[in-house]
Amino acid sequence: MRSLAFASITERWLLGLAGVFTATAFFTLQLAPVVREAQWQTFSWQADYWLSFGIWSICAVVTHLTLERVLPSRDRLIVPTVFLLAGWSLALIWRLASGFGLRQAIWLAIATIAFNIVVATPRVLRTFQQYRYLWMITGILLTALPLFIGVNPSGFGARLWLGCCGIYFQPSELLKLVLVIYLATYLARNHQLLTRLDNNQRPNLREQLAPFTPMLIIWGMSLLLLLNQRDLGTGSLLFALFVLMLYQATDNALYLLVGLGLLIIGGFITYQLFDVVQVRVNAWLNPWADASGNSYQIAQSLLALAAGGLAGRGFGIGAPRVIPVVHSDFIYAAVIEEWGLIGGFAMLALFAILLARIFRLSILAEDKFRSYLAGGVATVFGLQAIFIIGGVIKALPLTGVTLPFVSYGGSALLINFIMLGLVMRLSADRTA
Repeated sequence: MRSLAFASITERWLLGLAGVFTATAFFTLQLAPVVREAQWQTFSWQADYWLSFGIWSICAVVTHLTLERVLPSRDRLIVPTVFLLAGWSLALIWRLASGFGLRQAIWLAIATIAFNIVVATPRVLRTFQQYRYLWMITGILLTALPLFIGVNPSGFGARLWLGCCGIYFQPSELLKLVLVIYLATYLARNHQLLTRLDNNQRPNLREQLAPFTPMLIIWGMSLLLLLNQRDLGTGSLLFALFVLMLYQATDNALYLLVGLGLLIIGGFITYQLFDVVQVRVNAWLNPWADASGNSYQIAQSLLALAAGGLAGRGFGIGAPRVIPVVHSDFIYAAVIEEWGLIGGFAMLALFAILLARIFRLSILAEDKFRSYLAGGVATVFGLQAIFIIGGVIKALPLTGVTLPFVSYGGSALLINFIMLGLVMRLSADRTA
């Protein structure tokens, strides 16, 4: 009991420090005009900033109290880390696209409600596991709907959202969640057979293919659907997720090699078929060849990275808003420009802590399903961070995925918090 009380105090202190950081970021943002103009007359209180901070604070407090009541033996580092990222995100979005700041705060409240429902629901993991096909079919059908009634909130580009009354949801985000649950369930149920096959005990070709067939069909349908919508970033993410979870289940490096080969072949084919892939690959290879045209976004991102230096230009002082869609795809470039390499590495450290804690749960899990579920969630978060940060620094072609808990996006934030709720549940309740 004493150790639980100490852990509870530790979590409160960490959430308090996250709150201090978030409040300081908002206050610094209000001081930025004073620094730029060198006149105190330009200082003014922004009520919307503090409304967003109030929403963040309520979400953090409610989450802590709920977890104290229902999951007293949980992991104590995950939630403070996520709320620090979420608070940093709110301040960044207000800085980069103020019209989306309050909306992101509202989405944070909705995501927090969903998170608390998940962690407070008994046997939630068994429910997801038991009805895996229902969740999977629902996810595929919802992802297919934008083909017929899809919209784009910006008014142009791929129509990947479902919208009504000013509220938009991207179904492909839900597909990540249900695919992780489906793969975790399927790999757990067929673990012995997969292991036996990898030990070269293969009676015939039919028995070799049998355990993979349903899994390949579900995954293939999801991937083809995303390719048809030209959501190539999510398609690449799901492909990598499938390969890495299969490797986790079998510990066979051959799957990684085959997956890498298929990724190269698929990249070549999509380069030939889709103009958007050609634009992104050409911009990745040489952004300066068309720096004022198709490569404008990545070129401005590289200039922002160079301008940031070690300590950054100061929050609210730089010019990251010249980068198109900086609040979503290129928010990490804004972090580097105004917070410097110190801020960029600090954000990477937060993601490293988050992934390390979730992978730790995967290693310590008492059964294969929980192990694969935690590993799958960590893989989704990690892959998204690698894809988007790699694209921003020109280490990878741009994929269009978002930085978890940081980039603007309500549907992504909601699904990420639901996945986080499942992870918190399995961290404390071995009968859930």
